[in-house]
Amino acid sequence: MSLELHHLHLSQSERIVWLLEELRIQYDLHVYERDPQTAMAPAELKSLNPFGTAPYFQDTTVSPPVKLSESGAIVEYLLAVYGQSSPAGAMLVRKPGDQDYGPYLQWLHFANASLQPSLSLNMVFSLAGASKENPIISTFRSRTSRALQKLDDRLKTTKYLAGEELSAADIMTVFSLTTHRGFTGEVDLDPFKNILRYLKDVAERPAYKRAISKGDHDMEPLIGAKVKKFTQFAVFAKTEPEH
Repeated sequence: MSLELHHLHLSQSERIVWLLEELRIQYDLHVYERDPQTAMAPAELKSLNPFGTAPYFQDTTVSPPVKLSESGAIVEYLLAVYGQSSPAGAMLVRKPGDQDYGPYLQWLHFANASLQPSLSLNMVFSLAGASKENPIISTFRSRTSRALQKLDDRLKTTKYLAGEELSAADIMTVFSLTTHRGFTGEVDLDPFKNILRYLKDVAERPAYKRAISKGDHDMEPLIGAKVKKFTQFAVFAKTEPEH
């Protein structure tokens, strides 16, 4: 009977590894490797979650067991059910009456509602070899720049997205700004100095370091302005955009 997290290497499930490390609660971690040709999830993970994505989380301490496969839902579940028993739990949440409650909600949901969809769409364009001159593609690429600018503007005035202390909003956001960029190597954060400062602060957190060590083989966090493309997967190594 335990908390079980199924994590796919180089995926958004790093959010949940990081959250569990911040909470310092016991859990069983199962790490899966991507297929070296397709970069997709292996059959073992697909047998748990037919959608073939991670995270996949189970709380078998209750009956019937809780089974969740959306990172945002898992974050909210862990904070609601286990956050009170962890010294860090209260810090990671903002509540009605807190001056940062509104920003907390905004950025908590911005991660998967605006930022990551924009980055993921551009990733698809890139991997499909789509021309950057296409006006429709240019429009969607500009949305990524606007999303990054919104984040950068917020981080001019506050250390983290929901104030001076880390929150679940940061845990939901950082993957899109770091590991996710490795799938194309195209997103340049050099114009966004506040984001770069923020990522440096995150990378120095002991819980974040433990999460990367346990879930992603001591990978160097991708916090620089530019990152290298994940060419270890054949499907990514051979894709080059048209001009």
